Amino acid sequence: MLNPRNIFNESKWLFAIITVIVIGIVVCAVDVIKVDGPSEKYQISVIVDESNSARWDSFQTGLRQAARENGIRLNYVTTDFEGSPVKEKNLIDQEIENGADAVIVQLCSGSSASDILTDIPQNVYIELIDNNVNKDEIASNKMGYTGADSVEVGTELATRIIEEYGELKGVRIGILAGNLKLVSVQERVDSFKEKANEAGAQIVFSVEATQISEREIGELVKSNKADILVALDNDVTETAADYVKMVDNYNAYPTNELGNLKLYGVGCSPDNLNDLDQGIIKGMVVINEYEMGYMVISNLSDVLKDEHLRVSDYTVGYAYVTGETMYDEGNQQILFPIGD
Repeated sequence: MLNPRNIFNESKWLFAIITVIVIGIVVCAVDVIKVDGPSEKYQISVIVDESNSARWDSFQTGLRQAARENGIRLNYVTTDFEGSPVKEKNLIDQEIENGADAVIVQLCSGSSASDILTDIPQNVYIELIDNNVNKDEIASNKMGYTGADSVEVGTELATRIIEEYGELKGVRIGILAGNLKLVSVQERVDSFKEKANEAGAQIVFSVEATQISEREIGELVKSNKADILVALDNDVTETAADYVKMVDNYNAYPTNELGNLKLYGVGCSPDNLNDLDQGIIKGMVVINEYEMGYMVISNLSDVLKDEHLRVSDYTVGYAYVTGETMYDEGNQQILFPIGD
């Protein structure tokens, strides 16, 4: 005959064991939640012009890497502003209405921060990339800038050309600037000219060149007898390289009388890297756009998680590369970044 007291004792022990197991499962579940990520997931939208252009490949890799590490919902917006600040502002407003906690913005050509970043809600953070603006335009703890030091980029390119030539006395240089309405481009031009002039170079032309054709470049080179062509923007460097290839392959465009024009530039796109590898571009400053994408997300993630922080500026690195040095280990990390 079963003893009721024994049955009671066994039930009590069984209940205690089950209770311990349940508590253990709950504790483990809580730990997993804490390890896997934050309980609140923030949304960051990215708005850059011609967003599907290959020039943004490294930048996107950095964005995605940092978003995964910080538990951020990333919305990379498909765009083509066609130089319209109105279109860009409408996109920003739309992303905010759709729940964006922060927006990463490349100001479109010809616009300023005051044109586009008006009436931004107080609870939304803005990070500008790729185009320095006047600091008084972003004097807010809700806005910051991430990008390369444009003055250093221009100076670096001039310094490397001087090193390769030994001196620039009497050397004739033509500059294809890019969009001079962007502070970053103007700073590159000014710093390049200052350093080149100190070395005795002659700046025979300096034009904006955002809509320039290969033939127009050839006419500038021929009429000014340029020895060196310098392009200070990614897209302009691509166009200048196309001109050099046309001359080399078909002799179809005007060139200087000696036929030894050398092209140097600023760029990052696969086309520019291929032309660098092929020797079409003799040397190029490549901005670390992977770092730019990674750091802009990391910075915004920090301020979203701690409202006492302010959006900070961050200066990314760059490298001067040639066809001979582009596969060096340090340069490969900038030119061909690999995310998780």
